Amino acid sequence: MDYYQLGDLLSFTAGVNPTRLEKQNQESLRFYDQASFESDLEQKSHTLATDKLYETSLSLVAGDVVISSPSRLATIVGEDNEGKFLTLNFIKVNIKGRLDKFYFLYLFNQSRDVQRQKERELQGTGTSMRIPVKSLERIRIPLPSIEEQEKIGQAYKQLLLLQTQLKKYSQLLEATVQTSLEQILRSESHE
Repeated sequence: MDYYQLGDLLSFTAGVNPTRLEKQNQESLRFYDQASFESDLEQKSHTLATDKLYETSLSLVAGDVVISSPSRLATIVGEDNEGKFLTLNFIKVNIKGRLDKFYFLYLFNQSRDVQRQKERELQGTGTSMRIPVKSLERIRIPLPSIEEQEKIGQAYKQLLLLQTQLKKYSQLLEATVQTSLEQILRSESHE
């Protein structure tokens, strides 16, 4: 299997300082923040269509792939976050063609080899450790056929959906047990 550097397969668009955008544009702008990223990570369905016109735009479109610099994870932008502007903590991934989006997400978020490469490229101190765009471009990934990428990508997508469902189930179970325990305590105190 051939290995390629990410820079050969995609390009990156770094976010900008929100105050610069606000100074240039007087209308109210919506910014892509960590809460937006988290909601996209946990979404049930993913939109994959993107328009090439928006490839280098800082305005996000549903289906764009975004990397969070602080968490060093990638996700696909959902419809709820469409139109938001990319800020400093995020990097937009512009896939050039031979790479399936969910295969990229799997490699970037889960592959042990890619995790080791990301850790080697970290710069900064304490909680502000980040990977520069130039370092992201040097990360090497295996590139099987597009059919194999799609199989792996779909398996990863199913894993993400299952994790989301399990998280919701866990929250529901916790709330149910909490309510039951509170009812027991109330009934005990009335006796």
